[in-house]
Amino acid sequence: MTRYAAFCFCLISLIGCAPRSLEVLPVTRLAPPEAVRAAVKAGEIEVQWQRPACCRSDLAGYAVYISEKSLILAPVKDLPTPVRLSARQHSYRTAVEPEAGTLFVHVRGLSHSGKLSLPSLPEAVISTTVLPGQD
Repeated sequence: MTRYAAFCFCLISLIGCAPRSLEVLPVTRLAPPEAVRAAVKAGEIEVQWQRPACCRSDLAGYAVYISEKSLILAPVKDLPTPVRLSARQHSYRTAVEPEAGTLFVHVRGLSHSGKLSLPSLPEAVISTTVLPGQD
């Protein structure tokens, strides 16, 4: 089994553990956001993404997740509360403490019925630690 096939199998297995209220739609109904980028600038995290190229008729908005641990394989029921944004928004900024360390970011599409897309891949990993000479 290839790494990609093993990853997909694991992701599908985790999605099956989700409670009904947090249902994940198949990629053919609601594709995840594309080209997600995250960076730390002047004490803020800036996250940017693009609308999915296909399957966006049910796209009502986005859920942005920022966590101190990777969320890519987390069961949907264990995800932290996301920041919910409209479908017109393609970026998000929030203040961050330099001591936060490494943060993980992913974005999911939200349907009109409140269901989620699969997460954006790959998960963005950023460091808030300021190294000497970077201030």
